[in-house]
Amino acid sequence: MDKKPILDKQSKDYLEFCYKEYTRLAGIQEKHLQSAFSDVRLLGAVGAILAWKPILNALSERNDPVILTLGFLVLIFIALFVLLYDCMKQSIMLFYADQMKYYERELRQGLDVSQGTMFSNIHNWTHWMSSIHDPIVKCFFGCFFSFLLLFPVSIIALSGTWSETYKYIALYLVIAFSLSFMNILCINIITKKITEKLSSSQ
Repeated sequence: MDKKPILDKQSKDYLEFCYKEYTRLAGIQEKHLQSAFSDVRLLGAVGAILAWKPILNALSERNDPVILTLGFLVLIFIALFVLLYDCMKQSIMLFYADQMKYYERELRQGLDVSQGTMFSNIHNWTHWMSSIHDPIVKCFFGCFFSFLLLFPVSIIALSGTWSETYKYIALYLVIAFSLSFMNILCINIITKKITEKLSSSQ
């Protein structure tokens, strides 16, 4: 004997259940979003604190590229760690977005607005992300990684002669390029996979 569903899809209770679950997931997603922006502020604060003394050493003493290089390596490790941690948050946040699209579909069908724009946030977000959000993100990360690579190299170069600093510049660039590449790869994987998933079964 077939079991009857607990709630009829056409009933008011079913729509209320879907709406409550939809708003619950939206609330969780918003908390993750706020936390992600807090990480960006933390990234700026950590960078300012760690970079201050090495810069002072370079501009005043000009004779200790070793400490200077180590200071900037610590900076880039922490900065990219925060970014990778933020990528994990984004993957969780986008997971909730993927779940929300099913409730949006049920709500549109239940309210008979399948052809309208009501409860189409996830569908609209995929188009907004590809046309507006992604170019802004690429510009931001382009500026960020350029600063992360060029600014420390300039400061290290000022700390002594070329024969004294070139090996530390090379060491920093190798490590910085490697870590930056890993971070960019992680961001691209998350963006590509989640865009494909959110675009499917709309």
